[in-house]
Amino acid sequence: MTQPAFHDWSTSSTEQDALAAMVDLADSMHCSGVLLSYSPVGWLPSDEPGTIYRTIQVGVNERLLQNWMALAQDNRLQLSPSSIKFDPLRRQMVKQTMPHCFGLRELMAAPGSALTTTQQRWCKRLLRTGVEALIATPVQIPPCEYWNLSLLSATTRAGDNALTGDELAGLMYFAHGLVRFCTYQLHWREFGLQDRQVNLRPREHDCLYWAAMGKSAAETAEILGLKTETVRKYLKTALAQLNARSKAQAVAKALQWGLLELAGDGPD
Repeated sequence: MTQPAFHDWSTSSTEQDALAAMVDLADSMHCSGVLLSYSPVGWLPSDEPGTIYRTIQVGVNERLLQNWMALAQDNRLQLSPSSIKFDPLRRQMVKQTMPHCFGLRELMAAPGSALTTTQQRWCKRLLRTGVEALIATPVQIPPCEYWNLSLLSATTRAGDNALTGDELAGLMYFAHGLVRFCTYQLHWREFGLQDRQVNLRPREHDCLYWAAMGKSAAETAEILGLKTETVRKYLKTALAQLNARSKAQAVAKALQWGLLELAGDGPD
């Protein structure tokens, strides 16, 4: 692996600096583009990947980006700025810690491939733009953040051209450095909180938390020292704010938007 993977992030201060470092990395890996995505919550209780809040990319044209971020709903491919679902490979990477290279043609042709029709179509769309393989490097930040650095390659990385140990180490080093840079220098977390349009009141948050932990309204009322009807009222207003039809959907949305965390002994 060449020096670009070990970029000195202390010399960078702007998004343009990050893009320049990403260009150097892509060139050193003989890749045509690179994309970093950030999800405040990587995996939802609904068994779906969480929403991507922010991306930064270079060498990814608009058409390719729209194909990449396409969301299948009611058999129509759509691009939703507020609720973007990532590529099907993310299902395999969101709980991993090591880089992995996916050859799109091999993925589609694999015996017993678990790809759905929509996922097969996603691969074909990327292939038509000249992308033959994706090199994905995940970064997990406890308790639930998920970042992914993806390199777009016009050639497969298998056999004699497979990723070496040095390349794997370099990718991990670069990805973690880029994540730290985006977090602390570009303030992606803070801007995400500022842009959030839904803010649960403390009691709405508490009632939704205990609902997520499997407590009934009566049990939550006992825990919080409230009346059962008061708990139901707070849950109703929380559902209205989240535009949710059920407590399960409200919990999923609150987790997805970073409004709720289920770790620990209870809400602060």
